Amino acid sequence: MNYCPAKITSSPARAIILVTIKPFRGYRYNPAMVKDLAGVVAPPYDVISDAQRDALAKRSEHNYVHLTIPAAGRSDKYASSAALLERWIDAGVFVQDPEVSIYVYAHTFTHTGKEYTRIGFVALVEIEPLGGAVLPHEKTFPKPMEDRFKLMEANKANLEQIFFIYNDKPRVIEGILQEAIAGKPEDEKFTDDDGGVQRFWRVSDGKVVEAVVKEMRNQQCVIADGHHRYKTSAAFRDKHPEIEGARYRMTAFVNSANQGLLVLPTNRILFNVEDIDMKEVFSKIAAYFEVELMDSAGRMVDKMQSIPVVSARTGVKSIVIGMQCNKDGKSYLLKLKDPSILDEKYPGQSAGYRHLDLNVLHKLLIEECIGIKDEALEIGKNIDYVKGIDETMKKMHDTKKYQIAFYVNAVAVDEIFQVTRTGEVMPHKTTFFYPKMYSGLVFYKMDAT
Repeated sequence: MNYCPAKITSSPARAIILVTIKPFRGYRYNPAMVKDLAGVVAPPYDVISDAQRDALAKRSEHNYVHLTIPAAGRSDKYASSAALLERWIDAGVFVQDPEVSIYVYAHTFTHTGKEYTRIGFVALVEIEPLGGAVLPHEKTFPKPMEDRFKLMEANKANLEQIFFIYNDKPRVIEGILQEAIAGKPEDEKFTDDDGGVQRFWRVSDGKVVEAVVKEMRNQQCVIADGHHRYKTSAAFRDKHPEIEGARYRMTAFVNSANQGLLVLPTNRILFNVEDIDMKEVFSKIAAYFEVELMDSAGRMVDKMQSIPVVSARTGVKSIVIGMQCNKDGKSYLLKLKDPSILDEKYPGQSAGYRHLDLNVLHKLLIEECIGIKDEALEIGKNIDYVKGIDETMKKMHDTKKYQIAFYVNAVAVDEIFQVTRTGEVMPHKTTFFYPKMYSGLVFYKMDAT
């Protein structure tokens, strides 16, 4: 069966409950008290190391990490965060916007020498069971939600937005937003630590807001970042039916057709697999893949990325994976010989899922050829998930720890929608949406009017 990523239309193929959004009166840093947002905003809490947290905290007594990652060692760090938030509101560090609004967001950044601008907006989304209006897109590791739940319990606030993508190929919603902010200076602007310029506009015009709300009723959204935080908000809502505002979650929405939406791959490195017989492994690999020995890992990656995703001659998706092996010091390019074998081997999966590069990597290469069951893979035990080619190659310099690295191409956004709309979720760490949206531009108090 020939396969190429299906064309995704702006409306899902099956009957579903569509997304409900609403504007809100957000709290933002008071420009009269905070002159430079770069000193007070911060990346999302879950990408900040302890050292980064300390450095951000030292930038300003009003840096947002004092709220999102309250200092450890205190008797009740969550109560401390809540008390600090109220002090800052009382002191005028934060001010609440006078009218319900949606917030247009633009992030201009550079990746591999090319400039991009990602445009989206922040609003509230009504929390629904996953699988209807809101779809998860990848498996998530068991992760205690207790920390974020306790912080939410103390603050009664969404301090950080989660990140949804929606599929509006005609770009109707972006057109509405672009017209609304045309010629208007941004309400907030700063340059982040990576040199990106982030801008923010408040839009309170009732006609514009209603037009966006109406158009979003035609959308089914996919969680790009924030699966655990969405589940935490659902748990909080269930515990607090008396808080009307808990029915909603502050969320950033980006159109999948936006040229600034970058999805980068996450590579895999195996370790503690010293005992595998590489001769036997390559014998199994050769049954399914064309194996090309490359003279370096760099050249392997360059060639992997140069191969068209869909063959112009056959219309079949090309599944190509790079393999760097410290056991023999060599790098290999692996190209699946016959994609139709996937339909025979994995009939229980949808066509879209079967032909994901990472599904082929996990099921055919790691599980069948190397002999490690997918459920046996565990971070810190035998696998690392690494963002970026350079970081993967850097780790592979540690030949004593790491044995095999697999390099993959990024999943296409259309593939994300195709798979999630069948009710499936992609393998762990399939996507890396780049760059991360900073926290501190706006927040939502659930108990505020």
